[in-house]
Amino acid sequence: MLARSEFENAVKDALRYYTQVDLLAENALLRSRLLTSSKPGAATPQALRALMAETAKALFAGEHDQRLYHVLDLTYLNPASKQEVAANRLGVSYSTYRRHLTAGVDRLTEWLWKQELEALRVETVAEPTNGSATAGEELSGQSQRPRLSIVVLPFLNLSQDPSVDSLIDGIGDSLITICRARCPAAL
Repeated sequence: MLARSEFENAVKDALRYYTQVDLLAENALLRSRLLTSSKPGAATPQALRALMAETAKALFAGEHDQRLYHVLDLTYLNPASKQEVAANRLGVSYSTYRRHLTAGVDRLTEWLWKQELEALRVETVAEPTNGSATAGEELSGQSQRPRLSIVVLPFLNLSQDPSVDSLIDGIGDSLITICRARCPAAL
């Protein structure tokens, strides 16, 4: 399975080289479950192109998302000669165009990543592995958010008055108590 960062780079490369089939033949998405889980031999550059085009069209089919689709279309699927030309065709400023392009690529990548994880989940349910950790456990470990921690460092008594030490310790203890009460998994 591709790591998340490899997957993101592969999606961006698939978009960047969408019109160049010879460069798509080297794309890491051809090894992803998105293309290999359907049937043997299905992972071709043409299948990758179809996946990218169909996903973009379906994902941005809503009226609100049409601008994102048009930006992706004029940038990658049916590219204009320059991005400035694409922005002019869409009737938006170049900065707005770039913002829409980033949002479109990010949403497309996120959706494809979720589909990849779902394909892995389905695969692991159908065929459990013999390793020490199942692919399902690996999937759940990868999809979980990292465990967050809160550290409360001791306060320092800058007054040099030893009678204030208990107050300083009490402040630190109170913060720890509040943190435990509001977010028990963080400590």
